[in-house]
Amino acid sequence: MQTLISAPEESSYYSVKRISNSDLDLARHLIMGTPHYKPRAALRFGQALHEAVLEAHRFDLSRYPDVDSVLLQKCIRSLHQYPCCARLLEGKREHEVYWTEFYTGIACKSKLDVLGTDTVIDLKTTNARTQAEFEGNALRFEYDRQLAFYADSVAARKMVLIGISKKVQKVFVLETTARSSFAEWGRARYRFILLKIGQLNLFDQIWNLRNP
Repeated sequence: MQTLISAPEESSYYSVKRISNSDLDLARHLIMGTPHYKPRAALRFGQALHEAVLEAHRFDLSRYPDVDSVLLQKCIRSLHQYPCCARLLEGKREHEVYWTEFYTGIACKSKLDVLGTDTVIDLKTTNARTQAEFEGNALRFEYDRQLAFYADSVAARKMVLIGISKKVQKVFVLETTARSSFAEWGRARYRFILLKIGQLNLFDQIWNLRNP
């Protein structure tokens, strides 16, 4: 069982010195000695879509002049037209969790897209054209690791990954339990990285790279 920590007072999520899922990405590249790079265009598009869907009250398209607004609206519309959209997005949005991972003792934090009833939900944009391709990409991009990390932060029993295709404007959904092989593989991934962060004393290096 993980140890939950109260949210630090008057601190933004990004200023709290703990390991996030994004930090796990960075740590993996440090461990492997490979470059860490995220395509800016894809990142910006994903940020715009997340805000438009999950925080519509603060979304302002003018802050995303580099985003294809027509494609963005098509993706949003495809999500809202999906039969189970309301159910899938029901819960606390942009929910912050501060916790200590049980097996490694590493201080962690998670920002969940949606925390439903015993369920963590994460929203992604994807270039996949089919459900099978989306599920393959989920492993390729280590979304299994991310969902397991999120699920364990709140002891959730279920995990839902929603993919909105930028190529065909379709919605793909992967629903599984926190004890499925998908989750267990992701759990092994994130714990291995946390273990290496501790063994190699990478915590401060990661923080300094994130906050130059």
